[in-house]
Amino acid sequence: MKKIFLTVIVMMAALFVLSCDDKKTSTTDDDTGNTTDSAVDDDNVDTADNPAVDDDTADTGEDTCRLDSAFLEAKYDQYVTIRQTGKIFDYDAVNADGSDIDPSAVASESKIKLDDVSMEGTWGSYMNYQGTTLLAQIQAYDFVKTDEAKSATRIQLLTAMAQLNLQLIPAMIGDGIKEVDFGAYTFLQEVYIDAKFDAGTGQITEQNVRRMCMAAVSKTEEVEEEGETYDVAIGGIYACLEDDQVGAVGETLKMMFNLEMTTDEDAVIAFQNTRSDGTIAKPEDDDYTEQCTCYSLYEKDASGDP
Repeated sequence: MKKIFLTVIVMMAALFVLSCDDKKTSTTDDDTGNTTDSAVDDDNVDTADNPAVDDDTADTGEDTCRLDSAFLEAKYDQYVTIRQTGKIFDYDAVNADGSDIDPSAVASESKIKLDDVSMEGTWGSYMNYQGTTLLAQIQAYDFVKTDEAKSATRIQLLTAMAQLNLQLIPAMIGDGIKEVDFGAYTFLQEVYIDAKFDAGTGQITEQNVRRMCMAAVSKTEEVEEEGETYDVAIGGIYACLEDDQVGAVGETLKMMFNLEMTTDEDAVIAFQNTRSDGTIAKPEDDDYTEQCTCYSLYEKDASGDP
């Protein structure tokens, strides 16, 4: 899996292998820990003021290919919204030295709203996964506990990944439409990271994952088509596309997503444990995955915080 934003984090579900009842001492990998880079540097993200994601303006007689933020108005109790312009990167590509490529979007504006959390996104990307799937990823974070005297802090990091079949992009162009009334299937990971920082520069000097959970997944509804019943993600997708776009690596996308999410434990665990053949692993199975993974020698600290 890709290491994208906080260097210590392995993306998405790759580490969901232990329950929080298991105890594991945290170790710092040379490739992912003890970095002098700021773990939450906003400098590589343009804001909504960037013309690439400005709202539609007065009619000029031509399509300006701008993204109207009215599409992102809250429609659901729990949701992920994304308004993003950026180049599509190859999910599996690496730099010449073997390090991961930074796939930051040119401009990304997003929001994550769950029952117990509301955060504005700070970073986003588009990636082409093996020529079949478009991944739209966003991240948001907050400092939930900071001890200035000890130069220590705890970071709550949320990462959402929306996935859609790449065939949708040429289909939308061919049909001459910009908007569809279904969502991209999305999952949301929540990670708590204990970090130390240099009091003089504010840069992160050490970081260790404390706990990682699959927090939410797309809410779905059954749709029947030609006698077949499908579970479809609830939401909407808006795309301002150029002619002949197919979602290939190197293309620039201008898209918006308004996606309903659910934190229902049964839905989240079912998502994590669905096998490639469609069956679902049960707690007694060897390949069953718990909703959360805890690292280091603690589950909760004295305050009861995760």
